[in-house]
Amino acid sequence: TLLINQVIKQGNSENIVQESLLDKNTSELQNSLRNELDDLEEKYESLLDEYENVNKELTDQDSIMLSQITEIKQLLRRNDLLADDLNEAKAKIISLKNIADELFTTIDSLNTTIDSLTTKNDSVIAENQNVNWKNYTLNKENEILSEKVNMGSVLDVLNATVSPIRFNNRGVPKTTKYAKKVQNLRVCFTIGANPISDAETKTVYMQLINSTGEIIESNENQIIMEDTVLNITSLSSFDYKNIEMEHCFDWQRTQPLIKGSYKLNLIIEGRLSKQLTFKLR
Repeated sequence: TLLINQVIKQGNSENIVQESLLDKNTSELQNSLRNELDDLEEKYESLLDEYENVNKELTDQDSIMLSQITEIKQLLRRNDLLADDLNEAKAKIISLKNIADELFTTIDSLNTTIDSLTTKNDSVIAENQNVNWKNYTLNKENEILSEKVNMGSVLDVLNATVSPIRFNNRGVPKTTKYAKKVQNLRVCFTIGANPISDAETKTVYMQLINSTGEIIESNENQIIMEDTVLNITSLSSFDYKNIEMEHCFDWQRTQPLIKGSYKLNLIIEGRLSKQLTFKLR
């Protein structure tokens, strides 16, 4: 009986030792899996922080990762873990690692694509800036050219004369120097040749200004020159064909002129082309 009791005690002791060893191994494996899961979760969260909102397609994988991490944590918190439970946790952690590797690969590919697109975008921006600069330069050149053309198209009045006219009893025109005898003013001028200007009917506007600065008979006649409204005395039209030509026109007074100094302005295409002065006694 004593021998039997000793054998039983020895067997119980061995079982206790084996169970103690098993518990120790289970606890160590449980702690190891917890550490491994913590490392994986920390790496994953760091990845999310660094590449947040890289691509909306990663949302599904993110949900799977978070769900499985939570599930494994709950499993490892249990105090009654069996070997099968630990194997299950280990298998899930391996699965998580595979998902994480796929996620890392996907993000790396996306970053490569983004870098490539950024480089192309920078290239397009630089090219657009170059095109815009060329367009700006071209527009400036066109403005300068247009200004030169406009200046070149100006009609030059080479010479001009004004003759105060009276008519004798037989209707023959005679020049006069006396204000009270003047019936007409005859204005003649020469227009220079200009191949750039439009060949068309042109209009010359006349301003007659007396010694007091009054524009004679300008109540109903007005033009706009450089955004300024000008009163005029008379106007005349002529056909311009890009060659040098002469043109004359008469202005007939309605009220007697007074003696003194006069200015006569000729305005063609919005520009003061010629100014004449004369005196009447």
